[in-house]
Amino acid sequence: MKNSILRFLEMVQKDCLQHGVEIVFHPKQEIKLSKIISVSGFWDEQDKRLNVAIYCDDWLTVLAHEYGHFCQWKENKFLDKTTSDAYIRFDEWLDGERELSKKYLDLYCELIQKCELDCEKRALKLIKQYSLYRDEKLYIQKANSYVLGYEAAKLTRKW
Repeated sequence: MKNSILRFLEMVQKDCLQHGVEIVFHPKQEIKLSKIISVSGFWDEQDKRLNVAIYCDDWLTVLAHEYGHFCQWKENKFLDKTTSDAYIRFDEWLDGERELSKKYLDLYCELIQKCELDCEKRALKLIKQYSLYRDEKLYIQKANSYVLGYEAAKLTRKW
C-alpha cells in the first residue's frame, strides 16, 4: 500500500511540476479561506497552487480531489467565467457579503455541483488506482454528501 501511495505522490508532483504548479502542504487541519469558510484543501488557478491541510485525517483523498481540480484546469474544463464566478459569488453569499436571488443561487449551485461531481469522479478513479482509501463505498458516500451539501447550504446559508 505504501508503494502505491508513494507512486501517487510522485505522479502528482511530477504532473504539477510539468505545468508550473506549486503544491503547498499546510501543517494544519483546516485552511481558513474567509471568516466563516474553512477547507481541507483547495485549488487556486490564479496562483497555480494546489493546497492541502496535511493534519486532516483524509489528506490523501483531499489531495486526490484537489488534483482533480488541477486536471480540470489542465484540460480546460469548467474554466468559463460563469463557473468561476459561481464559486466566488456563492462563497460571498455564504459569508453574507452578497445577496442572491433564488434564480442565481440555483444557477450557481448547479454549476458548482457539476464541477464538483466531475472532480469527485476523477478523485475516485485515483483512489481506486492507488489504493488511497480503505473503503471506497464510504468515500463515494462522503463525495455525494459533499456535492449535495450545496443544496443544504442554499437552505441554511451555512456550510
